[in-house]
Amino acid sequence: MRVSQFACAFLALSLAACAQPPRGAPADWAHGARRGRVIDDVDPGQVRALLPSCLQALPAGELDAHHFVRVRYWHGRRPYIEVAEAPPGVAMRAGDEVELWPEACDQSRPARVARMLAAAGP
Repeated sequence: MRVSQFACAFLALSLAACAQPPRGAPADWAHGARRGRVIDDVDPGQVRALLPSCLQALPAGELDAHHFVRVRYWHGRRPYIEVAEAPPGVAMRAGDEVELWPEACDQSRPARVARMLAAAGP
C-alpha cells in the first residue's frame, strides 16, 4: 500500500513540474487564434526567391510597408512556423508571445498577429 501512495505522489509531482504558469493574456482559442512565439523578423530586402511563398507575390512597395515576422506555435503535438503580419506600430522581437491567426501561406495568405500577449524577458 505504501508503494502505491509513493508512486501516486511521485506522478503528481512530475506532472506539476511540467505545467507552466499562464503568462500574459489568453489567446482567443474558441475562434481559431493560437498562442505563438516570435522567432525573428522577415527581411524584406532578401532575395525574392528566398522569401516565403505568400510574400513573393506582394509588390515591393507593399512588402516594405508592412512588418512581417516568423512565429512558432503548437497545434497538438506538432510545432508550426508561420509568416505573419505584425500589427502596425507594435514593435516585436524574438521571444515575444503573440496572438496568432494562422492562414495558408502556400495560398498567398500570410497569417496575422492580432496583439502582443507577453513581452520577452530581458
